[in-house]
Amino acid sequence: MDFVIESMQPHDWEFVRGIYLEGLATGDATFETEAPSWEQWDAGHSPNCRLVARIPDGVLGWARELRVGQLYLVHMGNGLDYRSLIAELPDWAAPAYDGLEIA
Repeated sequence: MDFVIESMQPHDWEFVRGIYLEGLATGDATFETEAPSWEQWDAGHSPNCRLVARIPDGVLGWARELRVGQLYLVHMGNGLDYRSLIAELPDWAAPAYDGLEIA
């Protein structure tokens, strides 16, 4: 199947909302209980990196950028150089450690 990745536009919401509803039906895709209107969704999500996989008669799939507040890396080996790792990570990421409490 051929598709093109393009920026999501407001007129794509009908198709994107349909996919969203399919995810809601699984009970695993989100903590939400209903699909929002385009206006609600648009106001609550970053305008950056909203993509659709477009096919001639609609949208096959979609993706959006997630805002990360804090990320903890887990299941790392004992041989890892943590000082080097920390120096390479962005400010919002850190290695987890025994006793870490996330509020």
